[in-house]
Amino acid sequence: MNMMRSVHFVLLVIAFSWGPWFVAIATGSSMQSTMGVVCTGLGGLGPAFSALLMLTQSTKHKRRSYWRRVIDASIIPGKMWAVLLLLAPLSAVLAVFFSLPLGHSLSQFALLPTIMAQPLKIFGFLSVLLLMGPISEELGWRGYWLESLGKQFNLFTSSLIIAVTWVLWHFPLFHIVGSPLAGLSSDPLRMVVFLGRVLPISILFTWVYCCSNRSILAAILFHLTINFTGSIIHIDSVSKFIEMLLLYLIAGIVLLKKRELFFSPPQALDAKMKRQTV
Repeated sequence: MNMMRSVHFVLLVIAFSWGPWFVAIATGSSMQSTMGVVCTGLGGLGPAFSALLMLTQSTKHKRRSYWRRVIDASIIPGKMWAVLLLLAPLSAVLAVFFSLPLGHSLSQFALLPTIMAQPLKIFGFLSVLLLMGPISEELGWRGYWLESLGKQFNLFTSSLIIAVTWVLWHFPLFHIVGSPLAGLSSDPLRMVVFLGRVLPISILFTWVYCCSNRSILAAILFHLTINFTGSIIHIDSVSKFIEMLLLYLIAGIVLLKKRELFFSPPQALDAKMKRQTV
């Protein structure tokens, strides 16, 4: 039953996401056109649409639990707030400084003064960024699918499955003119980083989610800080590679410290979390 739910979820995500994306590709719509923006935006909502549709088959109790974990910030432990808000920016900053001896410069921070000088615009930017990625994806990937996968596989395997699926899910975006992924083919190192950093990030998302009392809001905020950091600190390809290595190091430490969480036999996450702390 759980396996079929997982399959149904993935098929729904592909249908909801790839449908609009392939319309954009077939019509030659770029991200500079209204059609391209609409199709790309609709496709990005696929994980959320799929999760909400699957939830209609759940009990009232499970639906109430789901939405409480979306909106209730009080269930996130105090220590985990530091991880949610600081891990991504600190990793990026460290990567930039480690790149300096290799001949790279602090110009990678060039956008920061401009952004900080217009604080009101940040809120509008954050609102758009929050919807297109953090909310639209985490309602599905962690909020619904990780819960389902955790009953079939250990959490390391579940994280790996989500990571691989996430990469494949993005495939059509490589062919939409003007999308951020469309330009990766011209920079092999950035492509390596895009593919390589998915696994440690997926592991970190699982850790954040589970050690925040299965807070979907925690996953959303973690996703937001990752995207926001990438938007305001334009680190170059070498720094991106260094950042990826740092993420592997952090993920490795998490796996070592939380090996019971990640490698214990499959079990409903609400039961497994009773034994976990941050």
